[in-house]
Amino acid sequence: MVLLSDGKLALGSKDKDAEALSSLSALLPELAKYGITLSTIAFSDQADAKFLEDLAKEGEGFFKLALTDQDIHVIFALIFEKIKSPDEVPFEGDSFSIDKDIKEAIVFINKKAGTRTTLVEPSGKKNTPARYRQNMQWFEAKLFDLITISEPLHGKWKVNLSTKEGNKVFVITNLSLKSSFNSNFVKKNEKVSGDVWLERDGAILKEKDILDQIVLSADLDGPDGKSSKVGLGGGGQHESGIFSFEFIVPQTGDYALALKAEGPTFKRTKTIGFKSVGPAPASPATKKNLPGPESNKKPAVPVNTWGPALTKFAMVNALLLAAAGTLFLIKKIRDSRNNRKT
Repeated sequence: MVLLSDGKLALGSKDKDAEALSSLSALLPELAKYGITLSTIAFSDQADAKFLEDLAKEGEGFFKLALTDQDIHVIFALIFEKIKSPDEVPFEGDSFSIDKDIKEAIVFINKKAGTRTTLVEPSGKKNTPARYRQNMQWFEAKLFDLITISEPLHGKWKVNLSTKEGNKVFVITNLSLKSSFNSNFVKKNEKVSGDVWLERDGAILKEKDILDQIVLSADLDGPDGKSSKVGLGGGGQHESGIFSFEFIVPQTGDYALALKAEGPTFKRTKTIGFKSVGPAPASPATKKNLPGPESNKKPAVPVNTWGPALTKFAMVNALLLAAAGTLFLIKKIRDSRNNRKT
């Protein structure tokens, strides 16, 4: 469950606010009972971000702050990434490469309003929202493009666009990069550990002669914009094919762990976002006693752009959800067929 809100309880009286908070507190154990996580997105800098972050922690979900309508589209792609953990190939500048193991690709292009995307195939053929190949489906919105390509050509693809932030290429592939780490929140200065490995057709890749040709790497991007290398244990000699890593986050804020596997003929990436938080307060929040929201002060400047922005968000991202769901339904059906054959 994803809650988009300003996080403010303003029902007209303190009694009504208290009653609503009590109902919300009682709801969280019910969500946990049925295995439902609650994630929150705070919109605008007037939001009670602390309250919404506390809800996400109690709901075992994640928290994000969207300051503009542009941010919310990027966050939505991160939500998909977080929940589905899809396979990806990396964007390198304005290009990405498709290898023979990729059966289908979804290209998510974040762009500036008023611009139009051009997708150039390895053959040099140009595709636009007005004219594209029959094996493509193209949805064009004001702030992003969503392009699904069935049986894409192998080689380097290029995207001509005006912004590179948030661009993703999700793929259905027989060669996947996997990780055991998928936390939403970690504590500052505490050791974090996990594993990473490659799978081919659902089985861990263990062959030494193949692993020796593959370079696995991990980078940790912090809230200050700096990136640091994370060491991977095991190496090509590791018989299990599983590589371990450890790191410590030195400050609070949003982090991203970027895992990458690169071989002679392929590249795979996986980006895992999480938030580093400080030590718990003396009286920690519990599912029965959530901290109350901040006092509802009137904003100095009214923020009126979020109504239409969120309406557009709901409409255009419904299609993104449908396309993503279809992608993974196809994968599930294929996996099921392969299992029956086996």
